[in-house]
Amino acid sequence: YRNDSTPKWALMSGGMDEGEKPIDTLIREIGEELQIDATTIQFEYDRTEYIASKNRKFYYYKGFTMSEFKPTLDHENLKSGWFSMDKIPTPLYKGLNEKITRI
Repeated sequence: YRNDSTPKWALMSGGMDEGEKPIDTLIREIGEELQIDATTIQFEYDRTEYIASKNRKFYYYKGFTMSEFKPTLDHENLKSGWFSMDKIPTPLYKGLNEKITRI
């Protein structure tokens, strides 16, 4: 649950640093935003999506872990949670419902 002027539920995300690979960005952002050692998570690349209106590429990965974990949130987030597909919370960040459906 993002700490924005109008808070909404969103997927964890972040910008890539110069020369950084997408998987390295993912591991770094998880560490920064959730205080989780993401090297313990097994990641599987899912796909890349280009959003022309934002002139940005989004890289999607699925993460697999042996146990559920509770993140320690930074200032960018107010809440986090684990949700089943039939109990996704609202309000969602713009376009997130469609992205979840595609994932």
